[in-house]
Amino acid sequence: MKIMKTVTTNINRVGKWVAILSFIIGTIFLRMSFILKVEDIVMPAFFYVVMAAAVNIIIVIILIVDAFKDKENRQKYLETVVIMLLNIPIVALYLFVVFNF
Repeated sequence: MKIMKTVTTNINRVGKWVAILSFIIGTIFLRMSFILKVEDIVMPAFFYVVMAAAVNIIIVIILIVDAFKDKENRQKYLETVVIMLLNIPIVALYLFVVFNF
């Protein structure tokens, strides 16, 4: 049971850190789009968004699967999923800002 608790803690920690880093790096790209010409930052930012989305989706799927398997820690898994999903409206807002201003 100790191993399961460690795995739960690790995947939750990874999920939270990925969410935080995704937000920070996305914010850096947004700020760079105001400093540089948008054309100069579009390709690296697009590549980042695609890669971040892929990593985030994989981690969210793992968390959801683990939440169904481990009823004892389900709440912790789902809290991490919510934290990760909060980046979706932020990405939408950032894209709106970049393409409209």
